[in-house]
Amino acid sequence: MRKLRKLLGAIMLILSVVVMQLPAFGAEAAETTASVSEFVVDSDGVLTKYNGTSSSVIVPANVVTIGTDAFRDNSKLTSIVISDNVKYIEPYAFWNCSNLTMVSIGKGLTEIGDFVFANCKSLASANIPSNITRIGIYAFQDDISLTDITIPIETMDIHKTAFDGCYKLVIHAMEGSYPWKYAEEFYERQKEFPEYEDVPTYGPDGNTDNNGNGTGDNNGSGDGTTDNADNSVIISDEVIKDISSVHVVGNKAVIFMNGTSPNVYFGGQNVNVENIADGEGDGTGSGTGIDAGASVGNASGLPKYTIVDGTVVADQAYYMNNTLSYVALPETIKEIGEFSYARSSISSIVLPEGLEKIGYGAFYHADDLGYVTIPDSVKKIEPNAFEHTKWVDDFRNGEGDSDFLISGGALIAYRGSAEEVEIPDGVKLIAAKAFENHTEIKSVKFPESLVTIGEDAFAGCKKLAFVNLEETGLYSVLDRAFYNTALKEVTLPETFVSYGINAFDPDCNISFNGTITPTMTHESTAERLSNGDYRENAYKTDLTEVSVSTGEVGVNVSGLDGVKAMLEGATKPYYLYITKLENDQELSDALKRADKFIEGRVLSEPLYYDIELTDKSGISITRLGHQGLTVAIPAPDGYISEKMTLLTVDRNGQLEEIKPNLVKTGEGQFITFTTYHLSTFGIFKTGEMLTDGDILTAENVLEAHAAPPEAKQSIEEVFLNWLKAKRFRIIPAAALLITGFVLIIYKKRRI
Repeated sequence: MRKLRKLLGAIMLILSVVVMQLPAFGAEAAETTASVSEFVVDSDGVLTKYNGTSSSVIVPANVVTIGTDAFRDNSKLTSIVISDNVKYIEPYAFWNCSNLTMVSIGKGLTEIGDFVFANCKSLASANIPSNITRIGIYAFQDDISLTDITIPIETMDIHKTAFDGCYKLVIHAMEGSYPWKYAEEFYERQKEFPEYEDVPTYGPDGNTDNNGNGTGDNNGSGDGTTDNADNSVIISDEVIKDISSVHVVGNKAVIFMNGTSPNVYFGGQNVNVENIADGEGDGTGSGTGIDAGASVGNASGLPKYTIVDGTVVADQAYYMNNTLSYVALPETIKEIGEFSYARSSISSIVLPEGLEKIGYGAFYHADDLGYVTIPDSVKKIEPNAFEHTKWVDDFRNGEGDSDFLISGGALIAYRGSAEEVEIPDGVKLIAAKAFENHTEIKSVKFPESLVTIGEDAFAGCKKLAFVNLEETGLYSVLDRAFYNTALKEVTLPETFVSYGINAFDPDCNISFNGTITPTMTHESTAERLSNGDYRENAYKTDLTEVSVSTGEVGVNVSGLDGVKAMLEGATKPYYLYITKLENDQELSDALKRADKFIEGRVLSEPLYYDIELTDKSGISITRLGHQGLTVAIPAPDGYISEKMTLLTVDRNGQLEEIKPNLVKTGEGQFITFTTYHLSTFGIFKTGEMLTDGDILTAENVLEAHAAPPEAKQSIEEVFLNWLKAKRFRIIPAAALLITGFVLIIYKKRRI
C-alpha cells in the first residue's frame, strides 16, 4: 500500500509538470485554416510545399519537418502557427514571406535554423519559447518591422548574424544571461545597420505603407497604380498612363518622371497625418503640384514632395514602394536623396545627365534593381547606395567578364583577387567602399582621369602600400578612403583640393604638389550620432568652437539662458549650442514650399532657434537615430496662453512638424520638444487658447520626457511574465504537486 501511494504521488508530480508545459488552453481545439490537401507532406512527415491561399495557417499535426522553401515567397501568408509536433524547420522555409506579421512557435522545436524567417519585412511578432536552444545564421535577417523579441535563458547559441538588418529591434532577456550579453553586443552592431540612423520609422504612424505601396494611399491609390493628377511619374508592370512619354532604353520600356508636378508623400517625426487636398502643378517644379484625392491635414503632420524644386529626389521618397518598375528621371535632377528608392520594387532606372550625387543608401536593398545607367556627371556616390541590388549582387556572383563594375565614369564595385590592381582608363569616381577590406591588394595604379575617391573606398586593405595618386587629376579623397592600410607615404597632385577625416592613417606622410594647402572636410556619415568613432580623430573644424573637450556626461548647454536638454542614452559629454534668431531663411523657404499643406492654418509671432549638438570633435551632429534629444526652452510671456506649432526642416529643406509641450515647474514654464535630427526650429502661435489640461506639471522640466525602458528584463520581470503566462495552469498544477508530495511523505501512524 505504501509503495502504491508513492507511485501515485510520483505520477501526480509528473502530471503537475506536464500541465505547466501544455500548449495554451484552447489551442488544442483550434482547427487548421486550410484543408490538409493544401499541404504537401511526404511519408517522413516533411512538409515540402504549401499550396494553399489562406493568410492564417496552422501547420497540421502530421508534419514533423517544415522543408526548405516550403512557404518561400508566399505573399499571402500573414500568420503561421507551428504545432508542437514540428521538430525541425529547414533553411529558407519562410524566406521572403513579405506579409507575414506573426509567428507562433510550438514546443517541439529546439532551434530556429539558418535563414528560416529571413527577409520577412512585415514580421512584427515572434515568440521564442524556452525549448529553443539555438537561433541560426541570418534566421531573422532584414525583418525590418521586428521591434521587440524576448529570448529565454535556455537559448544558449545565437549566431552573430541572426538579427542582421533588424535596425529597430529591442531584445528582452534576463540580466546577466547569455541572451542578455548577446543583446548588448547586438546593439553595438545595430548602429552600423544602414537604416539605423536615417529611417527611425517608416511613416508618420510607424507603418510601412506610406508611399503608395499598399494601404497607405499616399503616392498611389493602394491598388498598384500611381493615380496622380499630373502625368504618370512611374511605371508599374500594369499601368502606363501617358503613352507619349514612353521611351525604349536598353530594350525596356520606361516612362519619364514629370518633375514639374511632383508626387507627395507623408513625412514627420513620429506623428499621425491625414491626406491632403488636390492641387494643380504650376509648371515650375517648385512643389505646388499635389496628389489627387487628398484633404488638408490638421496639426498632426505635414506631407512632403518626392521631388523638391525639380532638382532633388527627396530622402525616403519611394522607400518600400512596391509599385515601381522601370523609372527614368527628368534632366533637372541633381541629387538622388538618401534611401529614396531603398527596399522598393524598382527594377530599372535611367539616371539623367547632370546628376551630381547619389545619396546614402539611395537604392539599398532594392532587390529587383538589375539595370542602372550612371552618367559621367556624377561626382559622389555615398555608402550603401547600391548595396544589395540585383545589379551589384549579380556582378559579385560572377556576371560579366570584368572584375570592375563600371557605369559612366563611376567604379561601383570590385570582385577581383589580384595583389596588383590597375583601374581602367576613364574612371573618374571610385564609389564608397568599392575595394573595402580587399586584404590581398598590395598596390593600385590609378588612371589620369581619376577625380574623386569615395568614403572607405580602400579602407581595410591592410597590405596596400603603393599608389600613384600624383599621376592623376585627383580633386578629393573622402573620409577613411585609405584608412587602415599600409601606406606610409603619399604624394597628391596639383589638382588636389580637399581630403576628409581619416582619409589616410595618422602615420602616413602626405605631401602636396600644389601651391595651395588642401582643406579638411567631412562627410554626412560623420554627423550621425552613432558614428562617434568616425569623429574620434577628427580635425577641428570651423563649424563651431569647442572650448573644452571635457564636461559632464550628458548634454552641456550654452548660448540661450535657462535652456535644458537631455539626450537619451548619452554615455559621454555632448555640447549643445542654442541661439535665438530674428528670422531664418531656410525655414522661410520651407514654409513657402509647403504653402499648399499649411493653407488656412494660423502661424503667428514666430520664435526662431538654431540648435547645434557636438562632441569634442567640433563636428555638428545632425542625425540622432533612436536617441531622441529633448530640449526645454523658457517660455516667453506671450507663449503661456496660446497653443503652439513647432516646425523645422529636413535635409532636403522640406517642412516637418514636431509636437511641443508647455511644462510648468518650480523653475518656471518651458516649451519642450523631442527631436531626432537637428536644424533650425520655429515656434508659432496658433490662435487657439491653452487650457489647464494642455499644461504639463512636473518638478523637473525633463520629467515628462523620461528615457525608454532598458532593453532587458530583470529576474523579477521574467518571473512575473512567466506567472502571467501560466496563470490558468498554476492551480491545477499546484493541486497535483501538493497531493503528490502528501502521498509520498504520508506515513500511517501505528496504534
